[in-house]
Amino acid sequence: MESYDDELLLINCLKAFQEPVLLVRNNSVFIMSKITIPERSSSKTALLGSISQKKRQLEEESVEIVKKIKLEKSYDLDYWRKLRESERINLQAQRLERKISMIGMNLDDENEADIKQWESESKDADGIIVKEQALKAKVQQLEKQAKRIQAGSEDKKSAKVWMEFFMSSKLGMNIDIGVGRSDTLQKQFKEELKTKMGTRHESNPNYWWCPVVSDWFPQAAMKAGHLFPARSGDDGMTAIFGPSELDRLIDQPEKGKSELFRAVNGIWWSAEAEDRFERGEMCLVPDLQDNATPAEVQAWQNAATKDYKIRVVRPQAKKMLLAISPNDLKLWTSLDNKNLDFKGKDFRPRARYVYWAYLTTMLSLAYSEKGKDGGLHRQVAQAEVGKLYWGSAGSYMRKNMLPAFVENMGHEFGQIVRPHTNVEESEDAEASDTGFTHMNEAIIHRERKAKAQDLGEEEDDEDSDHDDDEN
Repeated sequence: MESYDDELLLINCLKAFQEPVLLVRNNSVFIMSKITIPERSSSKTALLGSISQKKRQLEEESVEIVKKIKLEKSYDLDYWRKLRESERINLQAQRLERKISMIGMNLDDENEADIKQWESESKDADGIIVKEQALKAKVQQLEKQAKRIQAGSEDKKSAKVWMEFFMSSKLGMNIDIGVGRSDTLQKQFKEELKTKMGTRHESNPNYWWCPVVSDWFPQAAMKAGHLFPARSGDDGMTAIFGPSELDRLIDQPEKGKSELFRAVNGIWWSAEAEDRFERGEMCLVPDLQDNATPAEVQAWQNAATKDYKIRVVRPQAKKMLLAISPNDLKLWTSLDNKNLDFKGKDFRPRARYVYWAYLTTMLSLAYSEKGKDGGLHRQVAQAEVGKLYWGSAGSYMRKNMLPAFVENMGHEFGQIVRPHTNVEESEDAEASDTGFTHMNEAIIHRERKAKAQDLGEEEDDEDSDHDDDEN
């Protein structure tokens, strides 16, 4: 073939293809191949800015709806419908967060291959998916509540729990009605945990033992963490688990019964350990073999001192792949199946609250699985199905709470709860979604907190507290 001037050929190619081409010399022959020009960064920035602005507008619209809801003695159908609309808008904003994340990776949120790539490669995907699924479930729960109000089938006791919860939640009305923690209660909670569960270093009393990693930490790096969340309130705890055995305030029986701010509802551990449990990357299960017999499970349940072990459920999470400490270069994932070491102390949290934390993690994994096509979380679910180490879930919370979990967790994860669920045995005639509603809200809070931490933002946490005291 006759040779051509490179510049002339380029001009002719541009005219013919109306786009740049790649010119390759091969034995004096030019082969013309089309190439794709990446989108200009300024255009991408403008698009991201536009979507981010729309997301902020939606979030502000949701807040305005909540502000306009009048606080009346009677929370009628209009109240619940407006609250549902507010959460529907929050769900739209959350879906825009997914779009923003995918555009940032030059991916199309409507392309199946791109979606799968984003799910497997984005460090933000899991949290975005879980929060999206939780918000979707919340909208459905509010729709059910509105229908119950419309049909006149909502009992007064259940309605009171619902109203207090949504009024006090930071994602709801966010009104201080005495639900959640107070300085007095939180101090009591922390001091009782330190006394009953904590172990101080003999030669350096400013250091405390973390039962998760089996190492000493300075007091400022320790936390008193709730298992059942403080934001769910005393009435929420009673509705889900039944009457509490302990006084709300130590040695003040006239203040009523509640274990929300008692040591039986918490663990004294390092902030690093709590962070990973809070993110749903690890959970606690009874210290039994996975194939434990019913007799072994019963013996564990009857034991005065119940032992637990760690189950790592998100081994690929970024924080799980870090070294435990400068003194221990093993990764956090190495803690899987490790016993919780209380350094000789016999005090333990109540099994019902440890089970609640376990089920919260399983629900979070179920949400992640619903938003993805197969993968690691399904393997976790399959590994948990058939495990008998918890015995009957009905012994930890009211049995009428369990069907809602089975319904919302999907087939794979629902099997974790299903063997323990028997509505006919329920002391309450009608199944209730109160427990699921509270747990779903806890997951939304968890994902919001995790995102704030990743962005380096401050996030108030009602369910744990740094202890900066030197005493």
